[in-house]
Amino acid sequence: MRCLVFQVIDPVAPRYTALEAEGTVPVLVNGASVESLTVAKHPKNDTIGTKTVWVGPRILIDGVDAETLKEGENTTFINWGNLLIKKINR
Repeated sequence: MRCLVFQVIDPVAPRYTALEAEGTVPVLVNGASVESLTVAKHPKNDTIGTKTVWVGPRILIDGVDAETLKEGENTTFINWGNLLIKKINR
């Protein structure tokens, strides 16, 4: 039953981003300026509509995601693309 529900809901469910209330980690993005972007609510279904996302030189990610970052590797940030991780300060 679970797979059937996923197959029905996934193609039409809008996607949003949320962070844990505690334990966020800042990521500094060189050359980025504060601006809003209008992006699709679902990456494969434009008919669901759009949402506004804010980007800038300082973004927050969950601590568990920060633990997976490695210097010298590209990491995909949704609605941005790949960012090269140059330096990690722990």
